Amino acid sequence: MPLQFKAYFDSEQFKRQVGNLIAKRIRPGLQRAADYLAAYARLRLIEGVTVYLDEPTEWTENAFAYRRAGDERTAASVV
Repeated sequence: MPLQFKAYFDSEQFKRQVGNLIAKRIRPGLQRAADYLAAYARLRLIEGVTVYLDEPTEWTENAFAYRRAGDERTAASVV
């Protein structure tokens, strides 16, 4: 007698679960990583100003800022 196997898969439920996983776990992790990298890049730029410029002003040393990742953005930016 051959072995029979039947499986049913609810793709809509799977999509909801994956969407929840991304929203609750993956996106916040990406945002924290992007924030950390942007903050570190900003610090490195501030340190670099004193190395590469003669007598930089306080304004020049503090001219770099970063925009944190937000609710819908998983990217941070350094300006």
